[in-house]
Amino acid sequence: PQTNPPAGRVVVTAGDDGSVKLWRVDDLRDATLAAPVATLDAGDACPCRVAVAPDGCTCATASEAGVRVWDLDAGTSRLVVDATRVAGDARFFSCALYSSFAGCRTAAAPVLPPPTECSSSSRRGGGGPRVATTSRGTAARVWDGQTGALVATLDAHNAMVNACAFVPGSDGARVVTVSDDRTGRVFCAATGRLLATLEGHTRWVTSCAVSPTGRAVATASTDKTARVWDATTGALRATLVGHASHVDGCAYTADGKRLITASLDETARLWDAVTGAAVGVLRHDAAVTDCAFSSVV
Repeated sequence: PQTNPPAGRVVVTAGDDGSVKLWRVDDLRDATLAAPVATLDAGDACPCRVAVAPDGCTCATASEAGVRVWDLDAGTSRLVVDATRVAGDARFFSCALYSSFAGCRTAAAPVLPPPTECSSSSRRGGGGPRVATTSRGTAARVWDGQTGALVATLDAHNAMVNACAFVPGSDGARVVTVSDDRTGRVFCAATGRLLATLEGHTRWVTSCAVSPTGRAVATASTDKTARVWDATTGALRATLVGHASHVDGCAYTADGKRLITASLDETARLWDAVTGAAVGVLRHDAAVTDCAFSSVV
């Protein structure tokens, strides 16, 4: 693999061509985004999901072979979860990652107060980390990241749940899920109580991302659109139209002003997260299955 990707604001995409690509975005107002600055070889296992850690130095990818963690500075990876350990179809993995390694580039994450609607119960059972998971079923689950104990079952969808994400700044109190039932939903992570429903997509909802402030949720769908919602009320804020095929991934920039989407039309697209205006296009040689932004500037 190519080593020493450049520092700066970076987009990470994963594709069916078996690669993880890094794209440098020096000026997000520039719509002429060109070739990737680094390509990391995932081997025979085509990555279908990607997530970048808050430190901007590492990312995780999920594939049929399992979950890999990548060192973005060295361009190397290691298999951390073998798919043979997971029941069901590993293609439906979703992955999330938090890490901070000494000596690498770092970026401070915003510290926001937890939401009032379920903050009092968000730390039930201890103050350790929380992990949210999805499977082929209709529910997502929240686990204690230290003991492995089940904290809550998020059960309001009536079809398979495809992805989930914690709301930034909520102290792990809220989780967003998206499903083949064409909706997204926001839950209290401690009790499983439904807080909001995101309705408007006309086909399966494949992916979700939450803005750094925790006030907006983006969703991607096989209806060829991505949409932006109010995370509290569930009201629709913007519809992003431009892809020619299913949209499989979406992610916010660290400042929340831009969105990146990944599509089976072999492109990733950059958008204004507030207005929904198109900003730029990134091209793969095969379907683009997911995307993520490095938070490092």
